[in-house]
Amino acid sequence: LGGRYDYVDIASNWDDSILGKDKKNKTYTKFLPALNAKYSINDKQNLRLSASKTYTLPQAKELVPIGYYDVTTNVYGNQNLYPSDNYNLDLKWELFPKSGELLSIAAFGKYLENPIARTTYSTAASSDMTYFNIANWGYVLGAEVELRKDLLKWNQSKLYTFLNATYMHSQQELKTESEFAKENEGKIVQFNGQTKDDVQGVADFLANANLGYNYKINTTTNIDFVVSYSYVGKSLFALGTNKVGNFYENPIHLLDTNLN
Repeated sequence: LGGRYDYVDIASNWDDSILGKDKKNKTYTKFLPALNAKYSINDKQNLRLSASKTYTLPQAKELVPIGYYDVTTNVYGNQNLYPSDNYNLDLKWELFPKSGELLSIAAFGKYLENPIARTTYSTAASSDMTYFNIANWGYVLGAEVELRKDLLKWNQSKLYTFLNATYMHSQQELKTESEFAKENEGKIVQFNGQTKDDVQGVADFLANANLGYNYKINTTTNIDFVVSYSYVGKSLFALGTNKVGNFYENPIHLLDTNLN
């Protein structure tokens, strides 16, 4: 059982041809409790429980109200952003069949207060975007399975694999026009009639499949070669406004090799 205290001081200065010179200073205090517990069922099985509070701090480019020009989008910061608080809960069962092997199943959840998200501008071209504390609350629920197992052993060599897969579901309750205006100096967001949507950046499915070869040269030295495939599923990139649909990031496939 523990806790952490953070004092955050953010000083922003900008000089823009349209907005002119300005600056803003923000300070926040955060107390972050955390709990980690383990129950040993026997020599090979454990139950783990963890609970914690964390927060998401706006990035510099999300806070300064001038244009950040990317390849496909122009993004403008919002000086009225503030950190969002996250409450996390994880429960995991793990089994160790033998040394170096693992099977685990986990369930987790996150409750988000005032989550930050990217949106299109209601009054500008659809490629221009900005950031808001978009919702009063949101949540992420998920489950994860992990497996590490030796497949074949001979002499000083072994072939092994480690796999994991995660499924996630998310939702957030979007703020009303009056709530946006109160927090953002009169600025409003006009969504397309929905009051709830997905949480930005949460992929529906993640997976990793790895195949490794290990050769033990002596008691202190070994060679390890791993081929790794990773999949990141579809996720929300930005919420659309003014009858413009949401922007999504398509699934990503990665193939890597690693030699140690």
